[in-house]
Amino acid sequence: MEQYLAKGVPFDAVFGFTETAVLGAKSVIQKHGLRIPDDVALCCMSGTALATLVHPQLTAVEQPIAKMAQEGCRLLLEHLADADKPIEEIALRGYDTPAACLVCFLYGSRVSASAMQL
Repeated sequence: MEQYLAKGVPFDAVFGFTETAVLGAKSVIQKHGLRIPDDVALCCMSGTALATLVHPQLTAVEQPIAKMAQEGCRLLLEHLADADKPIEEIALRGYDTPAACLVCFLYGSRVSASAMQL
């Protein structure tokens, strides 16, 4: 983050996989006088309690963990029962609403669809 700011790279959002990475970026961004979420939006994957312990809280993309575990077990059991069965590819959605609803806004952070590349 320091290198991007030092080089003057223009940006208005940061997406990181972990809360820890995004919190590191948040610290550097704030030290440079930028305001979150007014100047820079922050977003991460798999929001946990950590995302809610900072101000402003982080925006998180939630994954359907229970569905992922259920489908993984189902596929494993099917493979154990029939090793010759073709590999099945699946895609899971977290909610029965449009994909944009996968972004869970946790007080304050704003993320545009273009920043998230949804």
